[in-house]
Amino acid sequence: MALSILDTAVIGGGISGLSCAYRLKQLADQHNTVLDVKIFEASERFGGIIRTMRHEDCLLEAGPDAFLSAKPAAISLIRELGLEKSVIPTNQQFRRSFVASGDRLKAVPEGFYMVAPSRIKPFLTSDILSPAGKIRALSEIFIGRSDNEDESVESFITRRFGR
Repeated sequence: MALSILDTAVIGGGISGLSCAYRLKQLADQHNTVLDVKIFEASERFGGIIRTMRHEDCLLEAGPDAFLSAKPAAISLIRELGLEKSVIPTNQQFRRSFVASGDRLKAVPEGFYMVAPSRIKPFLTSDILSPAGKIRALSEIFIGRSDNEDESVESFITRRFGR
């Protein structure tokens, strides 16, 4: 059986574009297809917002700093790429998140998971949201889905918690 050749362009060399090219290659191999894929990236480097920088004696990570290990797709991809030994688990002692507000950091309340409170007391006593924002958050179950299939994180949070 003759091989078919597929010319493909992937626009963007961030994590989504690179993952797309990788998956296309897997599918091409499964279907006995030669894939000629070209990735077009506007910036001078691949990786999108993900990057590691050095500043004096500090190593700084930009972009996402974690992935949800509860989601099997991320773990599966890490295994396929042979990166298991590079994964650094969360240090429970420092497992906190903060939100920049003006010139200070506000601690995200304990039990806040995926932009939703799972524990009421830390949420209610936190200063991360105004009283009106807390009422809006607690009324989350009454707020419907967005009509926008590709809603930004900012739009999602603003629609639910206000500004």
